[in-house]
Amino acid sequence: GRKIRLFDVSHNAFAEPPPLLPRHAAALAVWDMSGNPIAGAFGEDFALPPTLKEFAARCSEKTPSVTGSLPESFFPADAQLRRLDVSGCGLGGALPDSLMTLAHALEVNVSGNAFTGRIPSDGVVDLRAMRSLLELDVSRNKLNGSFPPALASLTALRVLDVSRNALTGSLPGGDALASLAALVKLDVSGNDLRGPIPPALASLRRLRFLDLRDNRLEGAIPPGLLTGHALEHLDVSGNDLDWSSLGGV
Repeated sequence: GRKIRLFDVSHNAFAEPPPLLPRHAAALAVWDMSGNPIAGAFGEDFALPPTLKEFAARCSEKTPSVTGSLPESFFPADAQLRRLDVSGCGLGGALPDSLMTLAHALEVNVSGNAFTGRIPSDGVVDLRAMRSLLELDVSRNKLNGSFPPALASLTALRVLDVSRNALTGSLPGGDALASLAALVKLDVSGNDLRGPIPPALASLRRLRFLDLRDNRLEGAIPPGLLTGHALEHLDVSGNDLDWSSLGGV
């Protein structure tokens, strides 16, 4: 239907690949098929209409097998998407560069899949195009490479979760992370990150949840992390940190 605005088949038992979204439905804003055992069987021709505002395919299987990927064509260049959730849907392969060109996106959740390769970063796409992004969750995948410094340019971010991947290298140093002034939650646990904890994290006055556990971080713990006004959860266990820096706190 050309006038349809919302299509919701969530929490059923659909296991077959989803149908192609109707390109002629210019008013379609929400497509929700979450809570079904679809397990990511998106065909190569599957693409989101540019007018779509919300696409939810959060699958119901706890450990789905990898059956598909997100092709580059999945996100049109003129996408109006505000919310994307394809968590736990048995998707593998690389994250498409087009994912990081969603200029209107507020929430992006691709967690609980088997994505490999790097998080798209500078030199591939301009992450600053996603200036409205509030939440980015790429946790529980098989992503590797370094923590993209360009993520620090997403100044509206409130939640950033890259936990339980295979990220290496160090967290951005200097004042790079200080621009994430709106950040409430940062989770980088369960990776292979090394180097010091950036002191800039202590300057984030809205940060409530910080999880750095199970990496290879070393050196001193910035005292400001324990004297911040907002921080409620701090986990630095499973690292190689120097506790002597806390003597004067």
